[in-house]
Amino acid sequence: MGKHLELTPRLRQIAAWVRQGAHLADVGTDHAYLPVWLTLQGRVASAIASDLRRGPLDRAQETGRRYGVGDRITFRLGNGLAAVAPEECDTIVIAGMGGENIAQILAGAPWTADGRHRGGRRRCAASWRSTATP
Repeated sequence: MGKHLELTPRLRQIAAWVRQGAHLADVGTDHAYLPVWLTLQGRVASAIASDLRRGPLDRAQETGRRYGVGDRITFRLGNGLAAVAPEECDTIVIAGMGGENIAQILAGAPWTADGRHRGGRRRCAASWRSTATP
């Protein structure tokens, strides 16, 4: 049996916004607590944990290994959503950074605004979720 991961109240609230079966991209994942917890709970169909810097990404991979789900999460080094293709996710979490950073990340991935994601076809805005919390 795996270890228990306790989320902070802020991450618990963010996790509550992620729908069952989501294809998640957690941008600026740091320790990857959110994608690890969601994977442990069976809440996501897939999870990408990305970060701009090697140190946080190494910590994220260690968290995945510690909780036994490192092989079920894709870890990527990259700037914002540059390391994520539109067809790979239908839910994006950008949390714990300033509003200007979040705006730059979204501006750098125009597919987040035009509805092109997960499967490469246009879907209605309600089928795509983005959670951005400074």
